[in-house]
Amino acid sequence: MIAENGLHLTMPVRRDSLLARWRRRVQHRAVLARLIETSPHLVDDLGLDPSDVAEEVRKPFWRP
Repeated sequence: MIAENGLHLTMPVRRDSLLARWRRRVQHRAVLARLIETSPHLVDDLGLDPSDVAEEVRKPFWRP
């Protein structure tokens, strides 16, 4: 990244590890799977399309 004065700036270091991101994705997708299975009306209330939620749930953990 280059600042207005022409100096190169470094990007901030991410303290988020790859394994932590993968773990969050697994947990998030598990919550979505339970939600669509037990309370599909809440998916609608959140404004989510059930087919989009189902597609997200089927993704492998390494895919964002």
